Amino acid sequence: MRTSIKHIVFTIITSFICYDLCVAGVSNLVTPLKISTDELTFSKLSSKSEPSGIAVDPKSGNVYVVSDHGEVYELSEDGVVINGWIVGGDLEGITLVDGLEHNLFLLDETKNEIIQFDTTKDEIVARFELHVPSRKYFIDMESLTYMASEDAEEHGFFVVGSQNSGEIFLFEIRGLFENKAAGADFFGSYKLSSYKDVSGLFFHPGIQKLFAIFDREDQLILVDPSDFSVVSGGFLPGKDQEGIVVVGCNIYVAEDKLSKITQYPITMFHPDLECK
Repeated sequence: MRTSIKHIVFTIITSFICYDLCVAGVSNLVTPLKISTDELTFSKLSSKSEPSGIAVDPKSGNVYVVSDHGEVYELSEDGVVINGWIVGGDLEGITLVDGLEHNLFLLDETKNEIIQFDTTKDEIVARFELHVPSRKYFIDMESLTYMASEDAEEHGFFVVGSQNSGEIFLFEIRGLFENKAAGADFFGSYKLSSYKDVSGLFFHPGIQKLFAIFDREDQLILVDPSDFSVVSGGFLPGKDQEGIVVVGCNIYVAEDKLSKITQYPITMFHPDLECK
């Protein structure tokens, strides 16, 4: 993603919509989304393709965007649509895991699960149900990121944000790197602030900070994952900010209803950070 881009507002027109029908039945194969145009245009997204999460592959620079109608798009750093899939479900978050190339991890809010999707096979590899002990229901999941941590038995935790309690929940999937994953184990929960809606999460391994956005309050905060204390933050412009990723010295925020991705300098929220 080029840091000179200030606003990316794009339209993706699909020739068919099937949502959950694409993954119905015993097969986990997903039909690739047929796209009638391979270029992004600077106008509003179709009403059925609201961006609710965003991730960037640090090696290729390609951008992945999920829609809460079950769509996943892969874009080049120039904004050209490369691939598209209809995975199904209410997808509210997306993250990548270093060392697991060609795998996307998607958060399905309705089913309370993380979906592991292989882009080379067009296939759902696994589904991991998320359960929190002592809670009868675990709902309102709105955001997802992967956070490397020495506290994990393996490499790190999947961090899930709630849109009502302002909490984040940490889960570890053991055996993920050996293709022996059996399920997601709950590790702990943390209250980040008085804000309620954790609509977007991103862990930056370079500066070891967790970025969290709250779209109801229009706020972005940086959190120290060692104790989950707030380091800095401030007012986040826009509306319905539901996805966040940091590339270089810039923060990119996906706005759901306005169907756009906007760039902000990282120093806007962390003035003391030396960013190159």
